[in-house]
Amino acid sequence: MRRWLSLAVLALAAFAAAGACGIEQTGAGPADAGATGGGGGSDSGSISNTCFPGSKACPDENGKLTCESADSPASGCKGSTACAPCELPHATAKCADPVGCAVGSCETGWSDCNTDSSDGCETSLQNDPQNCGVCGTDCAVKVSPTAVCIEGACVENPCSPPTSGNCDKNPANGCEVDLTTDMNNCSFCGNTCKLPHASSKCEANPAGYPVARCVVETCDKDWADCDGKAANGCESSASTDPSSCGGCGKKCNSTNGTAGCVKGVCDLLCNPGWGNCDNDKDNGCETDLKTHVSHCGACGSACSATNGTPTCVEGKCATGGCSTGYADCDATPGCETNTTSDPAHCGSCTKKCNGTANGFATCVSGNCGVGCSAGFSTCGSGTTCFDTTTDATHCGASCTPCAPPSGGNGAPACVGGACTVTCNAGFTKCGNRCVDLKTTTDNCGTCGNVCTAALGGSAACENGQCKVTCPGGVAVCGNQCVDVYTNASHCGQCNKKCGYGQKCEGGSCVCPPWLPTECGAYCAPECCESKNCGPGGKCEWGWCK
Repeated sequence: MRRWLSLAVLALAAFAAAGACGIEQTGAGPADAGATGGGGGSDSGSISNTCFPGSKACPDENGKLTCESADSPASGCKGSTACAPCELPHATAKCADPVGCAVGSCETGWSDCNTDSSDGCETSLQNDPQNCGVCGTDCAVKVSPTAVCIEGACVENPCSPPTSGNCDKNPANGCEVDLTTDMNNCSFCGNTCKLPHASSKCEANPAGYPVARCVVETCDKDWADCDGKAANGCESSASTDPSSCGGCGKKCNSTNGTAGCVKGVCDLLCNPGWGNCDNDKDNGCETDLKTHVSHCGACGSACSATNGTPTCVEGKCATGGCSTGYADCDATPGCETNTTSDPAHCGSCTKKCNGTANGFATCVSGNCGVGCSAGFSTCGSGTTCFDTTTDATHCGASCTPCAPPSGGNGAPACVGGACTVTCNAGFTKCGNRCVDLKTTTDNCGTCGNVCTAALGGSAACENGQCKVTCPGGVAVCGNQCVDVYTNASHCGQCNKKCGYGQKCEGGSCVCPPWLPTECGAYCAPECCESKNCGPGGKCEWGWCK
């Protein structure tokens, strides 16, 4: 009864210690993606999947590893990898370095005479003939080789043979107990043969003294006697102890993590920054999540770097180096910026190209330049965008400088990308000239109206009208200088035309000698009509027939 009370006290103490941690699972660290034994599976982002130093990984009721305080008898103390509570016969357990489970106090009448914590307070000071009353008092030496210890005092053995005992203290039935086989009185009265997690057996001691010993006959299911000490029974939990997981000597790998054992199968909780990414629990947490580009920060979280070389730094993806012509300008993984063509990062992340009026910034082969809006051009050099539809110095697609008007009185102009001229007030554009239509003789009144003069006269444009001045003896006919004495179209006066074959002499229309007959408006060689040919004559084509 006292033993079970001790265990209950231990369990309550462990519960209180766990509650004092203020976290979901005792000894659990912060969530560390990829740190579980699953190697980046569905639990890779869950809370409490790595353990604080000084804690151990123990399976819960669902078979999932949780972190338990290693400084508690309820979880076996940190001197042991096992998760089973400390079970020390006839003792209240405590944790002590480096042994782990240690004797805190002994039940009344019991003592830890062999100073071996693994078997608790193994000695009954009331009945053990080798430690009678106090540890080290050997009745065989103090009284006689056959002496026994009764109620803490050495006395001659009242029983014969010495392998029997009067354990009920009833003289009527004598020495009723065989101390070599009785499970409740093994070797001496009151010594119960009940080893932890085992089917025990009381058997005669081959050495003869003490007369019997309590040994392990078989271990309970999922328990094993790995240290070979009968006193602590089957001390190893084959289902939960990572140092003997599934059997003695089967130690789980805890590289970069905390090993655990669930139902005899090794499991693993990884330290922060490490992961079991190959899902092989036999090699521990093999992957450094702080530097591995395929498992950066978490198992399966692969880094990539567009146009560059990916790296993993402190569990975060970064860019190790960029391909030629690219740079990482936004501090996120990847070389996203083409420094040969990006005007905001031209040649380098810090170089920004400036735009210009009527245009925009450009970057060509890492060098800044400008591009122009529709209808504008740099004309092959510089950063100024000229309006090639209106700029007279850069006109049209070929950026032609327009010529000024011939003769002045205006300026060069560009209209719709074609060269032209603009004229000063009072002047009119005629071709590539700016002229005064009121005074210009070759464009008088309108463009192309040319004032002409003949026979030594002169032409002028006055108020947009052609005016001809002729020398003496010459008349003005239709703005021309005409000799009315000889001009057959103006014979004697303007617009008087001589007839067919006639000529103008002295201002009169006359027939020439080869057409001597005057027929009014024309001349004939012989006759004008048939009556001029005499009786019976006929005039045809100016001849009498």
